[in-house]
Amino acid sequence: MNVEHNVQHDYIFTSTSDIAFALRTTLAGMASLFAAMWLQLDVPRWAIWTVFIVSLPARGNALRKTVARMVGTIVGCIAGVIAVAIFPQDRIGFYGVFSVWLGACAYWATLRRGYISYAASLAAFTSAIVATNVSSTPGEVWDVAMHRGSATLLGIIFALFASNLGAGSDDAPRDLANRICRLAADLLSWSARQIESPGPSELADAPFTSNILGLDEACTNAIAERPALAWVKRWILGAPIALLSLQSAVLSIREATDYWLSRKSASTSTPMIKTEKDETANGDRTVNQTATKENYASTKL
Repeated sequence: MNVEHNVQHDYIFTSTSDIAFALRTTLAGMASLFAAMWLQLDVPRWAIWTVFIVSLPARGNALRKTVARMVGTIVGCIAGVIAVAIFPQDRIGFYGVFSVWLGACAYWATLRRGYISYAASLAAFTSAIVATNVSSTPGEVWDVAMHRGSATLLGIIFALFASNLGAGSDDAPRDLANRICRLAADLLSWSARQIESPGPSELADAPFTSNILGLDEACTNAIAERPALAWVKRWILGAPIALLSLQSAVLSIREATDYWLSRKSASTSTPMIKTEKDETANGDRTVNQTATKENYASTKL
């Protein structure tokens, strides 16, 4: 009963930081919507959509997604304007070139991962929004592209402002270094315990995998927050790989040790089993010989 109550409690209520993040994002979205209406943009809702899309709890993640959305929007607007400008009244040429462009975006989105894939997908449907809405009036394509880009930029500005307000610390390198040190210390302590006093119940466990994978995301976010860390990007991104390799090595050593101990115990128990079998066989032979002599003696009498 207590477990069910705790699970339900964690599901209903959330932490203070989550509530603060939701409030900041809501206020930033409403502010961007009013600003877009005050600037008389054609589609003000694009601004508030951008705020809700690029706002993430981790500031590094928000920065990476912001850059991807801005690049995807700019490339998509340019592609839509060029397609309409080259083929203003040629439907066959427009659809042919536009299909090739969409196919290239889809190919790049499936080839890469993360926010690069997101930027390629965004460029595809942004160009579709810009180009297809002006099929009857091609001269308005520039206005549509400008309104789309302006609303996106406006939403990004408000989202970044809200993200900076909610940042717990401005020292991303120190936070990352402390996180790596804590995780490495815990992993080394666990490795020492596993090698010194192995426990069979923990043989197949890899308790630090989720933390290490989270560290990989944190490393990427720290580089996004502090571009100067790109000079040591290779070493930073190599830290999670090294920790995973250490965990795998310890598990392999544990598995090999347990296998060797089981083989050793099996080899020491085999002679004892053979000795017991030999004693039983000798006893059976003695009983058979005694019974044979008694039968022979009774027959002779």
